[in-house]
Amino acid sequence: MMRKALSFAAVTAAILGAIAFLTLGGSSSNEKISLSNVRRKLNSLSLKGDNGNPGNAFPLGECQGDCDSDNDCDGDLVCHQRDDGEEVPGCSGVAESNWDYCIRPPTYTSTSPPEITTETTITTEVKLKGNDGSPSSAFPLGLCQGDCDSDSDCATGLTCFQRSGGDAVPGCSGGENDNSNSDYCIDPYGSQVEATVAPTQPLGEGSVSETFGLKIYWEQGYRWQDETFERKWCLRCDSDNQECSPGRRVYITDCDTDMISQWQFLYLPDETSFFWKLVASDLCITVPSNTQDRFTVEYCDSNNERQLFTTTPKADWSGPFEIHPVWASDGCVANTHHPKFGEALYLWRCEVSEASTTSQWNFY
Repeated sequence: MMRKALSFAAVTAAILGAIAFLTLGGSSSNEKISLSNVRRKLNSLSLKGDNGNPGNAFPLGECQGDCDSDNDCDGDLVCHQRDDGEEVPGCSGVAESNWDYCIRPPTYTSTSPPEITTETTITTEVKLKGNDGSPSSAFPLGLCQGDCDSDSDCATGLTCFQRSGGDAVPGCSGGENDNSNSDYCIDPYGSQVEATVAPTQPLGEGSVSETFGLKIYWEQGYRWQDETFERKWCLRCDSDNQECSPGRRVYITDCDTDMISQWQFLYLPDETSFFWKLVASDLCITVPSNTQDRFTVEYCDSNNERQLFTTTPKADWSGPFEIHPVWASDGCVANTHHPKFGEALYLWRCEVSEASTTSQWNFY
């Protein structure tokens, strides 16, 4: 199927122009970004072949299926694997059953975050010792041992690191090779944990925002999970209580029925860049060293540029805003796609999250 190159180029130019206009101050801080002006036109989902047949259908184009691996997709496209009827990022239309489709890489990969000097030596390998408290002789679990469900499953001083299959385990080796959803006990303060130390100089040194909850922005006309009404999704740190710890992921949950985290923006003197801090803690939202991994909270470090963010427009209580790392103005902090409980934060290309109407946040 031929793509409308001219239309795509025009829309891309509109995106860049709108972002530049807002960034350069063409919009007041009280104006929201008009997604109808910056959203690119999405390609429709279509089934072109399966298992390499017919041969002239492969490699598959954007939003085409059925693919089995990235090798089935054209150029830099990747195969979006589906197993539960979920929607396909960056495409329009209804996806067929469990078919998989080629998409543009949705996560942000064009720029690597600044490296930090803190390095650690990982020596302990993850190991499964038990599950659901059985066998009892394995509990409480030791360092890098699983499967834990909460901190109470871990030995004194350790915490349960919640993860999805293939996620690395801070302070341990081998987690990236474990495709199960097993969770492991880690030492959040030990020398093996890959986390920066508590700050040795003041953060920000500019103004400090009010305390707020953070909710994904919704407006009439949005259609999330095929629903026309709003389910309020707020951000929280993954913990059984508000005592979050380094290495924990942040995810979205129901604003009204679950406990949500409270945050503050600690601005630099330029009053534009800020540290995104969990209230009543020394923890800050941190972009992972691998930009395709999910976000976590780590010890705030005034020298760590992976903890510096900015918003478009400047965040206040009057309206929605997008959140970007200072070094990636075209990368947006957002959940996976149309939101549902438990989704983690990732660094997405803004055009993808804008197309999914999930790029904006508001104070709550």
